Amino acid sequence: MSPASSADTGWIKACERDPFVRAHAAQVARVLEIGAGLSPLSIRDQMFRAAVAVDRAWEYGLISRRKPLLVAGGSAAGVTAAMRAARYGVPTRLIEEQDHLFFRQHECVTRWVSPTQYDWPAPHAGLHLYPWDSSHPAVELSWPDQFSSADQLAERWNGLFESARRNYSALAPPLLETRYIGAESSGFGGLIVRTDPSDVVLGPTSLLIKATGLGEEKCSFDGHHGYEFWGRDPYLAPRLGCIDPPRVLISGAGDGSLQDVVRIVTGMNSAMELYQFLPLDDIQRRGVEAAVSAAEDHYQRSVVWSTKRWDCELLRRLHLTYGEVVGHLAHSFWDRLAKKFHERPGSMRYGVDFRELTFHHSCNHFGRCYALNHFVVLVLCEFLRRAWGANVLVPGTRLCSISSSLSCAGLGAGHCHGRTHEIVLSGDLQCNGNAAVGVEHRLGAEVLVIRHGIKGIGREMRQTVPMFMPW
Repeated sequence: MSPASSADTGWIKACERDPFVRAHAAQVARVLEIGAGLSPLSIRDQMFRAAVAVDRAWEYGLISRRKPLLVAGGSAAGVTAAMRAARYGVPTRLIEEQDHLFFRQHECVTRWVSPTQYDWPAPHAGLHLYPWDSSHPAVELSWPDQFSSADQLAERWNGLFESARRNYSALAPPLLETRYIGAESSGFGGLIVRTDPSDVVLGPTSLLIKATGLGEEKCSFDGHHGYEFWGRDPYLAPRLGCIDPPRVLISGAGDGSLQDVVRIVTGMNSAMELYQFLPLDDIQRRGVEAAVSAAEDHYQRSVVWSTKRWDCELLRRLHLTYGEVVGHLAHSFWDRLAKKFHERPGSMRYGVDFRELTFHHSCNHFGRCYALNHFVVLVLCEFLRRAWGANVLVPGTRLCSISSSLSCAGLGAGHCHGRTHEIVLSGDLQCNGNAAVGVEHRLGAEVLVIRHGIKGIGREMRQTVPMFMPW
């Protein structure tokens, strides 16, 4: 057997025997893809996939102290993979397109992140630690609760990476401003990797872990721009950073838009902060969490077998269940919530008229989102309806046009923010996206929050990811 065929046999064996390797194997042999196109894809999910990718590659002999690893991508997944491989003694090189690691989080001072809040209603959801139990296996990028904003987390993780470089001679300095282009088999149990710039010398590579970013966020429409999810936005500033009380449009139905509903309405940093603020007594809290847990469990069991044709029906049923849970909250709950908001002025955004807030999405339900976001946003919307007479939710509508007397084209979110925009929504869309006969909604907004997903991402591979490393 030739060296090439022997090496290919090892890769084939790993793909045949191991469900993780098989699920993440790229079309090119000896390439594992753990970036775009996977769901769920929280930062913690990315770290889990990276750790397992390295462990399985080591187990099947795809990497060793004589078989180097190349990692493409310098965020949480890529850095986790590089540090873990170096701990095994595998010669490891990491390349990153930007000029520093953790590019998305590095400059983001306004986005609060937690490794556990979206495990709600699991009991550990409010701990904000990873790992949160000393019995859990250690992770390369630990997550202490005193580091809350994204930029602080990135600073800490950069320090952990530099410490790993000092401790593990196998971990080479990262090659920054180096973009991954593609890879092909070398014919000798290795890979030839193409980069930009093309004169970068990478040396031999036995395995590539591709952990490059998700792609470009769709946060613009008709040449008008909202802030990117990881951008430095003014949503926690007085009057959302505007001179006069602004009108607000939030467009989208995923986790990004739901998070920004919470931030814009309450000024709170996270959905968990709002949930812990809600005046639920022990009986109510247990009832809510039991109902949500049962509904989410059924949905997750169903969605992995679903197709695009049936996704909306599953989401519609799930959304109805959440609506029933919120609807069953006693009248006294809403009175107590109004009193709590009144007693803690900073918890509601003064300077924002919630009757001028529009949260629209094209279907009659939210998209795939975390349970915590789903519940607290429906609670907020119902509270605003009761307390302010504000019908914030405008489902079944499509964003048709945005116009302004001053062009925002090519100027970015900072130039759009605070300017008056005229917006047209078309009503009565069906979940399959076919427009039915309906009226147009015309409104104005000085604040645009556009969360329309990621460009170039088609159907995602749906997976169930453990909450912590089980091995």
